[in-house]
Amino acid sequence: MVTKSAFCKIKIFEDDLGNKLDKAYPSKPVLIGNFNNLPLVGESFKLSEEKDILKIQERLKEEENYLIKKFIFSGDQSQADYLLIIKADNIGSLEALVSVFKKISEKNNLNLKVVKADIGPVTFEDIKLAKDLDAFLISFNLRNSKQILEEIKNLNLDKKFFESKIIYQIEEDFVNFINKKQESENLKGELEVLAVFSQTKGKKTIGGRVIKGKLNLNQKVAIYRNQEVVGYGKIISLEKNKNPTKEINEQELGGLIIETHTEIKEADIIRSV
Repeated sequence: MVTKSAFCKIKIFEDDLGNKLDKAYPSKPVLIGNFNNLPLVGESFKLSEEKDILKIQERLKEEENYLIKKFIFSGDQSQADYLLIIKADNIGSLEALVSVFKKISEKNNLNLKVVKADIGPVTFEDIKLAKDLDAFLISFNLRNSKQILEEIKNLNLDKKFFESKIIYQIEEDFVNFINKKQESENLKGELEVLAVFSQTKGKKTIGGRVIKGKLNLNQKVAIYRNQEVVGYGKIISLEKNKNPTKEINEQELGGLIIETHTEIKEADIIRSV
């Protein structure tokens, strides 16, 4: 018996009650051994002679890769609202998950793109890809190692990491996240200016703390002084902890470059419009 990752000469062949079998029919649970490695859940298998093992494994890998490629959404990555990395226990689960996300995309008028779909537990490579692309990491019906889960938390990816043994739990969690994010983006953000670093004719570099809501990159803002509007501008650069970011949330400190001809002073309020 050969799968893409393991093989065995069948020496153990029993039903779910431990009775020895000579043959088994479709849908009947069986116990088979002794594999050289533990096969992955969901792997297809074929029966062959020992001399054909490598050839069969290559063919099974090619068949699986062909199926997985069907689940990668087409389209320009830069135009996507959200990027997804999907890991599942078998091909059937991948197909069901992709169908769920297509439904979410159509129902919520979102442009979702799956940049990777694969079988098996989450890997460090998946985590790096999720961080580099700022993608959601979806794990269905998998046992991910403690080291993997710790790495996800250490890199602050846990807010965009969804895992469950129930597909519709993943769907619910994802939709709730998107709805909360959209609600948050609709809130007006306010930042108190704590420092002014440089001012040119068209750009002002400042530091401050968000005191209400949040501010986003490329957002248009009004500049308030003594509760009166003294000018308008646009956030063209955002930094948090000296790293570029797309948003600064309530009570967080950040650095901003605002495109404006208005002079900005300490204690001014920058409010999204």
